[in-house]
Amino acid sequence: MSLGAHVKLNSKIEPADFHAFNRHRESIGIIATGTRALGHDKKKFLLPALQHDVKVKDDVGINDHVYVFLGEKFSRGLFAWAIPLGDETYKVGLASKGKTLPRMRLLFKTLEGLGIHPQRVIKTYGGVVYTGGLVEKMVQDNMFLVGDAAGQTKPTTGGGLVYLSVAARLLSDAIIQGKPSSYERNVKAKLGPETRLQLALRRVLNSLTDQELDEIFRLVKETNGEELISRAESMDWQASLIASLIRKIGFRGLLKKPTLTLKLLSKLFLGYA
Repeated sequence: MSLGAHVKLNSKIEPADFHAFNRHRESIGIIATGTRALGHDKKKFLLPALQHDVKVKDDVGINDHVYVFLGEKFSRGLFAWAIPLGDETYKVGLASKGKTLPRMRLLFKTLEGLGIHPQRVIKTYGGVVYTGGLVEKMVQDNMFLVGDAAGQTKPTTGGGLVYLSVAARLLSDAIIQGKPSSYERNVKAKLGPETRLQLALRRVLNSLTDQELDEIFRLVKETNGEELISRAESMDWQASLIASLIRKIGFRGLLKKPTLTLKLLSKLFLGYA
């Protein structure tokens, strides 16, 4: 605001109108309209998502665990989750290519089997999750894409708050320094290697059968990979953790599950290349 910004609430401007208004290129436009700004080539990475705030009868009594459910029966393209909020309330949701409602019913039934009995839905949320990595062009004629509109989410989980914050800081720095065109280059330098590796891992995970997923997690447990994951400083920056897990389970995996391990490694490295 101190640098001359003007904020107008309850209004919007279309890109074509902005170009007409900004013919002398003295203004800067920021597109943070979410996934609707993504190009056609990135739309295939959108997953319908559904989440409920649910009141439960909790026989487990453990409120510091987040439950993550993998496999085709829970999700095609991501996973399902159940997050305790306290006071016997959970966030229960999933994102999936198709069959969202049947998969949600199965998730509720699975929670019942774990001793977490859904009683009533308090609130329901719907939307989409994006897992396709950074877009190619983030800057055009003094208009800048930020957040989901720029593909600034984690391909492994679809979360994007941290990457949005990083990008917003890079954009503000570029504008203050009088070099707004450096925004795209700086974002790709900061987030590019991370999101490319995560996208490669996402493609590998999407290609696995449920049985292969079980075998992978069995290897992770046998090699104390869970401890490595629990000691990770941040789950927002996953490249070093992925590399450590590959080193940790790679040799034992080659000995115990050579076909599966070679399949995983080849798909991971080909996807990153």
